[in-house]
Amino acid sequence: MDDNDRFGLPARKLELELETEIFLVPLFGHTLGHCGAAFGNNGKWMFYVGDAYYLREEIKNLEHPIDHLATIRAADNDSRNKSLDAIRGIVKKHNVKIEYFGYHDPTEFINFGQNQNGNTVTTFNGQ
Repeated sequence: MDDNDRFGLPARKLELELETEIFLVPLFGHTLGHCGAAFGNNGKWMFYVGDAYYLREEIKNLEHPIDHLATIRAADNDSRNKSLDAIRGIVKKHNVKIEYFGYHDPTEFINFGQNQNGNTVTTFNGQ
């Protein structure tokens, strides 16, 4: 693996024989060793943040009540907050260039797999 940077965060590129680039991105705090994954193909990027947030609303709402649960459950809350702030920065800076999603928020899975026209997309091909 090579040391790299993805969206301004340290990342490790997985050397696979695929057209899609895959990077592991440390997002420490929720659990020990927690990482996200960035997938790139044809200039489009998806960023899976794993358990870095419970609800997508946390990206925009710094005072969301779910933060209390996340604080209690975090292995290292200071690191969790730094990771969440980094994700917020990435979303703000790269919002047009990436799609992002986490593990816990069921609303993301309802919308995932649809393009802007509402048509189902079954493969990640950058379109």
